[in-house]
Amino acid sequence: MTINPIIVLSLLSFALYIYFLSWIWRGLNKEQRKSASSISHEQLPLTIIIAAHNEGNDIEQSLQSLLEQNYPAEKFEVILAADRCSDNTVPIVRQFMDSFKNFNLIEINEVPAAYSPKKYAIESALEMAKNQYYVFMDADCTIPPKCLETFNKYFQSKYQAVVSIPKIRSTSSLLYRYLLPERLATWGICASAIGFSKPFLAFGGVWGYTRQAYDTVGGMSDISHIL
Repeated sequence: MTINPIIVLSLLSFALYIYFLSWIWRGLNKEQRKSASSISHEQLPLTIIIAAHNEGNDIEQSLQSLLEQNYPAEKFEVILAADRCSDNTVPIVRQFMDSFKNFNLIEINEVPAAYSPKKYAIESALEMAKNQYYVFMDADCTIPPKCLETFNKYFQSKYQAVVSIPKIRSTSSLLYRYLLPERLATWGICASAIGFSKPFLAFGGVWGYTRQAYDTVGGMSDISHIL
């Protein structure tokens, strides 16, 4: 009896595909069962870092979402680094500054040679940070009212890094919708790996780190030149 190698290869490929789907499913289930068990109701002091380059179209909504947080205003500071902005980003930000308990604006006009502008902006903001818990927020992100409360819960549960996956927008551009299946697949793989305690990649619009974790890995010293 002659075995067709194409059939064998197809069956092996199908088996690998089923295993891969099973791996994702099991990893997601493991990740879903993980939860932050807050040890107290203490609100930790947070530092919100925003690097903005010509974000005049979005920065107002981002800052407004911070004002609407279900978190004590005196318990977080906002440091916004305006990275060589040539639009109306800075004037808009100045209009919001008095609405926050603690707000600092850094205007960056020049970036050192061979330095990623956004990383330089973030590091400039971090030099002013007073707290031990960082939340990095993209300037075009809006966050739900319980976002900082949720980050605080995980920090209290001794998590060193937290990432918030962006919400899918139904009114996004055609390009966004075209790339969405790939993004969903990548997010699923990343979450599954974390579920198996084998994280290899994570990305999102809002990140949280403890200062200890950030300092332990050397911050951005090894990647400061990468855009």
